[in-house]
Order: sequence, then structure tokens, then C-alpha cells
Amino acid sequence: MTAPLLEVETLSKDFRAGGHSVRAVDDVSFMLRQGETLAVVGESGSGKTTLGRCILRLEEPTAGRIIFEGNDLTHLNAKQLRPIRERMQMVFQDPYTSLNPRKRVRQLIGDVLRAHGERDGVRIQARIAELLDDVGLRPEHAGRRPHAFSGGQRQRIGIARALALKPKLIVADEPVSALDVSIQAQIINLMADLQDEHGLTYLIIAHDLGLVRQVADRVAVMYLGQIVEQGASDALYRSPMHPYTEALLSAVPLPDPEASAGRRRIALKGDLPSPINPPSGCRFHTRCPHATDLCRMAAPPPVAHADGRQVACHFPRNADDDAQDRAMAALDGWQPQSTPRSGAAA
Repeated sequence: MTAPLLEVETLSKDFRAGGHSVRAVDDVSFMLRQGETLAVVGESGSGKTTLGRCILRLEEPTAGRIIFEGNDLTHLNAKQLRPIRERMQMVFQDPYTSLNPRKRVRQLIGDVLRAHGERDGVRIQARIAELLDDVGLRPEHAGRRPHAFSGGQRQRIGIARALALKPKLIVADEPVSALDVSIQAQIINLMADLQDEHGLTYLIIAHDLGLVRQVADRVAVMYLGQIVEQGASDALYRSPMHPYTEALLSAVPLPDPEASAGRRRIALKGDLPSPINPPSGCRFHTRCPHATDLCRMAAPPPVAHADGRQVACHFPRNADDDAQDRAMAALDGWQPQSTPRSGAAA
């Protein structure tokens, strides 16, 4: 096995809101290997975007470590981060607001190259033409401003800008959620083609499990700032173990009408709890149809299962026979806390 390109270890991020401390990301750990795609999914407010921004140091983590290519980025200053940023880039959710409306495409992409030391105008223009071709745009598009493009074309420009410095890792924050349904598949397919061509590694943030299924090698499901299930995409889609994952998958439309008609839709009761005062024990217990007194009192630790998945649930669904024993063993010595633990998602 090759060394991980990215390792995130017990990462947490707190914000201050109305005099309260809100934990947007809480003790999150995972790794990502070169050429792999990890999809981080969950409802709005689960902490997905904050996680992505912390990894790129657009937000300062409160605790934990971010290790990229063997280098600990967690406490590097802006000058030390600058050469590393060439290899870590982001595609933002809204392709219009992330592009300066006053600049032409050649400036939007060229500024990135100039900011990182390229001064040769001929090489800059050649690189811009190459990038536009990579994302399916024509050379004449370089002279236009963002308002002259459709949403899908603007996102192609955003992807071209992210590719300008030949990065190894791209964090894509809801890269197609602002686009028409007819365009979403085109952008997802483009990202897959670029990954094959350039050996890219993706961290894709999304709320739609159905959309990322075709591109994700692994999936991490977040709820109120914590990863509740993570593992290989095929296994997770085939037999979800966490009740939250099960509910999310039940809402994904199926192309087969007969299969769709025979499937039970799991409707979660209530809204996402407040991150200012998250539930005690398992944070999902207020909406979980299988919750018990244990779930209300004790937070389930992440437990490794036979297929390589990690699941934070006292009573995992579709699990191997000894999964319950391992989950209970992880709680040995646990005592009820006098006050609920603070923190959760934003």
C-alpha cells in the first residue's frame, strides 16, 4: 500500500456564536490515497464544508492534525503554506460568486499562475488555452467575463482555475448543487475524466448520495460534525450500517420503477438538532427509529467491521454477527457523564 496523500487526525473546529461555543467539526479522522475519491455526505449543517475548508487551511482548526504528503500543515504560517497550496486546490459551490465578475477568463486563470511565480506571458497564454481545452471550452472563451457563460460553463472555468498549478488534491465543495440537473452529470463526468488524465485525488463534499455514487471510491457520512460511517462505496451503498446512512440512501431515486415501488422510504422525524446544544449520547438518537436508553446516554465509538468500514453505532444495521460484541467492548469502563458534551455542526 502506498503512503496516504492526506491524513486527517482527530480534527475539530469551534466557532463562537451568540456567546456560545459551537463545534462545527468534532474529532474527525480519515485518510485519502493518491488517485482516490472520497465523498463526504450529509445534510446541510453537518459540518462538511467546514471540514473541507479546514483541510485547506481556509479555516484554522481548533484541534487535531492535517498531514499532506507527509507534512503536518496544521500550524504552518501563510509563507510556509504558499508552496504547498500549489498542490491543494478548491472548486467552490457557486461558480458565479467564486469568479470575479470584472475579470476576463484569461485574467482569472492567469492571475493564479502569476501569483505562483510564472512571468512568461507566452507560457501563461499557452497554459490558459490548454486548461480551457481540458474542461471543454474554446480558446475564444478566454476573452469573456463570467456573466457571458452558463452555470455549467462557469463551473468549468472554476475547475480550469483549480487545475492551473497541476495540483494533486482537489477539494470540491458541492460542485454541481447550483447547476441544472441536466448539467450535473456532465460536470461529474468531466471531473472523472480529468482525474484519469491527471491522476487527481478528490475530496467531494455533497448532500446527494446518488450523485456521487458513480465517482466515489469511498464515502464518509457526517452528522452534526461527526463521521458516523465511512467505508468503500460499493459496500456502503449495498448494505448501509448506520441508520442515518440507511435513511439517506432510501431517499435516492432509483431508475427502475419496479425496484423503486418496492423500496421502503425512511422518513426521519424532526430537524437536525441545534449545534449549540447537541443531544447527549449518540447525536442521532433524537431521530433514530432504533434508539434505546443506551443510545441516549452513551456516545458510540467508531468500530471497525469485517469489510473495512468504521461505524459509530451501538446497534449497526446489516452488520456481521460479532459487530455488536465489538461495539459493546469499545464501551468497557464507560460511565454516564454529569453534563452533555458540547459541540457539533455548522
